[in-house]
Amino acid sequence: MNEYLLARLIALSLAAGATGAAITPGPIQRCGEGLAPVERTALTAAEEPSLGALRAGLTVASPSLDGDERAELTRAQLAAAHLATLRGGFTDRELTIILIVVGAVIIIALIA
Repeated sequence: MNEYLLARLIALSLAAGATGAAITPGPIQRCGEGLAPVERTALTAAEEPSLGALRAGLTVASPSLDGDERAELTRAQLAAAHLATLRGGFTDRELTIILIVVGAVIIIALIA
């Protein structure tokens, strides 16, 4: 029985290796390597400096809240309890669903 399982495991690993080698893409070209020098110059000339603020990784300091704004937010939250639902994070219902799903997965894993 163990020899049969070992033989199947080896056969599957060999088949997976052959399939993976056939699917593997070739070398990846860097963006812009296929451009002619004239095209590259035209793209560089068309670059707009004002778009620099939209680039990923740009860090902009967000304004901090002063004491008056914090007090106003606290008063608004006390006056309207539904504002708590607008906050980030999980609600009690979402946490319950997550715990049920995780528990079911653990039980299935223990049974299997």
